[in-house]
Amino acid sequence: MVNDSLDYVRALFVIASDGFIIHDTDYPITPRVSLADRPYFESSIESSPDSSFIGSPLLSRSVGRWFVPVVRPLNDAVNGPGIVVAAVEPLFFESLYAQLELGEHDSIALFHADSTLIARAPAQPELYGKQLKALRLFTAELPAASSGIYRVQNAISGRSSIIGYARLDDFPLIVAVAVDERTALAGWRRQAGLVALISVCIIVMGMLLYLTAAKRRLEQSIALQKSLMQGKLEAVGYMTSSLAHDFRNLLATAMAGVRILRNRGLSEEVLTALEETFERGSHLTSDLLHFAKDHESEQQVFNPNSRIERLIPLLHQTTHAGISIEFDLWPAIWDIEVSPAAFDSSLINLAINSCHAIADRGRLRISTRNVSLQEGEASDLRPGDYVCIRIEDTGHGIPEDMLPRIFEPFVTTKGSEGTGLGLFQVRRFVCQYGGDARIESVEGKGTVVELLLPAVSTQPFER
Repeated sequence: MVNDSLDYVRALFVIASDGFIIHDTDYPITPRVSLADRPYFESSIESSPDSSFIGSPLLSRSVGRWFVPVVRPLNDAVNGPGIVVAAVEPLFFESLYAQLELGEHDSIALFHADSTLIARAPAQPELYGKQLKALRLFTAELPAASSGIYRVQNAISGRSSIIGYARLDDFPLIVAVAVDERTALAGWRRQAGLVALISVCIIVMGMLLYLTAAKRRLEQSIALQKSLMQGKLEAVGYMTSSLAHDFRNLLATAMAGVRILRNRGLSEEVLTALEETFERGSHLTSDLLHFAKDHESEQQVFNPNSRIERLIPLLHQTTHAGISIEFDLWPAIWDIEVSPAAFDSSLINLAINSCHAIADRGRLRISTRNVSLQEGEASDLRPGDYVCIRIEDTGHGIPEDMLPRIFEPFVTTKGSEGTGLGLFQVRRFVCQYGGDARIESVEGKGTVVELLLPAVSTQPFER
């Protein structure tokens, strides 16, 4: 038995998608046995996780006893899809029915909806697992109604019996009770008590099945809460890693300024760039605190060209000598409304990525332009006016098989030196304000990243 509170369940076992048992309460060590040929496996393995299946009686291959499979699909994070099976013993129903003090010519039976006999009192184990479609219950009565009473004549004993039957809601089970007519007419009081007991038995069985289903729903709810908590922990992990990634870039810029101060002496231009770097670090910390408190990051309306021009000295300092930086800023560029710190961080992030992609000598080009998306254009964005910031380099490019996943977290082309969060963080920034990020790359020729951000004040322009 599984335990004393489930004495009607002989064993519980889990079957993986390949049909092999991976857990079994019958054995200390799970046997390597395939049950892929069992009807309940074939009927349930592709079913919805919310569904359940009750199969016809089967003879156990391990212990040689009859059982009824009660099956529930599952999807385990480690083992993948599968099913969990509860082996319900017909002996439980026999002992339960025996307590009803049936008469000499009375009987009670539990059928599967396909007419297979599951249990009976008095017991007839030789008929368990066999379909009895010839019974009047299945040929005439059951198709017309889910419950009812009818009278039959026993061809062997010559005695008449009154048959009462009922189909259980939501489960493919039928309970049928046969009461000897002579006994019933002679002692109607006893019949009334018997019917009451049978009703209680049916109710108890229904409650058992209902409680089992309720327990499964509770377990699913607990699993869902655990899944939500896991998602929150992953979000905190992404947030922490993104913070480390941004601060590493900021510190790299600050260190570059320190080296220039050491080698060239004081420079107002470099001091200003360092000052702006620390200011961006302060804004980044503020944005993180806003995120932790479920507030929006501080956003402002500004001109992207002006912001990029302020970053030019810093961008020159963060690139190595073999890289030439070009700027093509549209004169009549529209304003945007986003977090300035996040905008600066994203642009520097992409510039540093381009520098890493250029081994010795190459070109980094930053340009801006206005874009109007019309209804029906091939785009995931809403129709409207956008500002496009384009970062183009002549580096080693991105392998074709990585492009579809390049914006996913922890996907990197830098091996152990990369965190895989730079592009993920950039795209999350633009999507937060209703925009999107696009990327094109040819391995060995270079990469182009476009950031599309909604414009807040626009003037008509000629395409």
